[in-house]
Amino acid sequence: MDVLSEESDPSSYYLALYGLISFLLVMLIVMLLYVACSKKYRLNWFEKNLLEAAETTEMRNSFREFVSLNMT
Repeated sequence: MDVLSEESDPSSYYLALYGLISFLLVMLIVMLLYVACSKKYRLNWFEKNLLEAAETTEMRNSFREFVSLNMT
């Protein structure tokens, strides 16, 4: 009789349901936060172009400085 009473104990079902719902809510919040942050920091084509141009200019300037230091 003890085995049957332990299996039909509603508090264990409530505890499992509470744990499952809590886990699902936390996962939903984490996923929403990830989506919000990934869209917020995504660059459009103009911003990407500006970054690439700045990187190219910076590389060109650093190369010129390197060459001028080695020439002297």
